[in-house]
Amino acid sequence: IGIATASIDSIANGGSVTLTATAGSILDQANDALADVIADSVTLAASTGIGASAGNGSIDVNVSTVTSATSATGGIYLNLLNDASAANSLAANHAVTVTLADATVSGDIVLTGTAGTGDRILTLVDTNNGNISVQVAGGNLILGVLTAGTGGPLGTVSVDTDAGAIEDNANDALVDVIGSQASLSATAGIGSGVNGSIDTTVPQLSAYNSATGDIRIVNSIDLELLNLGITPGGQAVLNTAVGGLVNI
Repeated sequence: IGIATASIDSIANGGSVTLTATAGSILDQANDALADVIADSVTLAASTGIGASAGNGSIDVNVSTVTSATSATGGIYLNLLNDASAANSLAANHAVTVTLADATVSGDIVLTGTAGTGDRILTLVDTNNGNISVQVAGGNLILGVLTAGTGGPLGTVSVDTDAGAIEDNANDALVDVIGSQASLSATAGIGSGVNGSIDTTVPQLSAYNSATGDIRIVNSIDLELLNLGITPGGQAVLNTAVGGLVNI
């Protein structure tokens, strides 16, 4: 569907859904957490925003894959649901993959998950001049590359799961988080999964893990540790590049 500005109530399709606002925004019709798009995959493209920080808030999607969500300005606000949906035969707590979320000129990216405890896999999340915030009520957050500020000043990156772990999507040394400051919060470990540490390039870091698992982070530059909280019996392992510093 190609449109100027869209206000979405609900779209259900067992296959793929594509919405394009060539000279406007894609907005939620109501300020709720009910699914606006139910499908196997969704592609969203706008000129002046996808969802909003105020008003009716995020676009709520219950899909297996966000193939692409791009907007020049206005930011991107998505609620990644993964509860059960009979409309497209998705199982309860299914995984959701965000293949690409890109605020190409300006604006923040805010990803939430208010229902479901399946993995949310963030392959590539990028702002040109803005911040990134990821906050889910439950489930693991699996990071590909999150970059806040590719073209302007670096922005902040916040990644938080209230009941789950923060993990790398690959066992490699490629950077997962780039920004001016990172805040990572989990209950079941940060970088302690099978794919090893979370790799960051940030000058300032806060990390908190409250229940099980360890904190394992490799930062590529000198680091100022703003806050560190670990569960009793857990470990925190922070490394920087050879010759780098960790200031506490």
